[in-house]
Amino acid sequence: QQQQQQQQSAHHFSYVIVFPMPSSTTDEEEHNFKTKYLSTGCTHRDLLLLTIAHTGLKEELENSLVCDSLKSMRANTIEIFYSFCETLFSSHERNRKIAAKVFVFSSVDGNELFMCISFGEAVAESLADCGEYILQLDARGFDKLGIRILNTEDVVPAYVKYDAFQKQQGLLKLYEEPESPGAFSILRQIDHVRLGYDKITDYFDLAGFERMGLVKHSYAVHQKCVVESLLERWGNLRLSHTLSQPLDEVRNYFGEKVAF
Repeated sequence: QQQQQQQQSAHHFSYVIVFPMPSSTTDEEEHNFKTKYLSTGCTHRDLLLLTIAHTGLKEELENSLVCDSLKSMRANTIEIFYSFCETLFSSHERNRKIAAKVFVFSSVDGNELFMCISFGEAVAESLADCGEYILQLDARGFDKLGIRILNTEDVVPAYVKYDAFQKQQGLLKLYEEPESPGAFSILRQIDHVRLGYDKITDYFDLAGFERMGLVKHSYAVHQKCVVESLLERWGNLRLSHTLSQPLDEVRNYFGEKVAF
């Protein structure tokens, strides 16, 4: 039953971070790490603190962080990321019905740990509000803004910095959630990914973690139903003879750069 619940909720995850399992750290890895990184006098603790980009978090860890090996660095890294997510969610989350969550599982061979992150609607909207994220107005909300346009068919509404009142007053464009027909959101999957990634990189140097072997991979999660739809309507050689493309769908999933 637990596995079924996890599978059913998998499409809600926006981002995955893959860690090497601390218990799989070999003596050869420990030796190579010391040779490469510790020859200048730095300690394991110093190196781990260098990957923390957020001053407040770094100061907090300076008082509590203990590590003296690559294995302990990897263990601390997993704990730091998990604690970061839990703290972030508790500080931004308002609606438990659309709760943010972290799901952790190990690979079949036990050498990797996967941390799947769902920022949830409430957390993502809060991050958008704090970061003045740009969202598009809805033409149906023009009347509420005192704008009178008789024919809005060819009108492209402006993009504005998000504020919670805009959603409350129905001023923002809504997008149907691909895997939840009938459910709508002001944020697309690409928005969840961007907001989450920006927040993570505000606190952590992901490239630094990967360079030292503390993180193996990090990537956004695909939505299977959207990918299948785009393969049928866009990424298909049978359509190479036509100029028609589902640009709105491509933009909403991959972002403006790919659509352009």
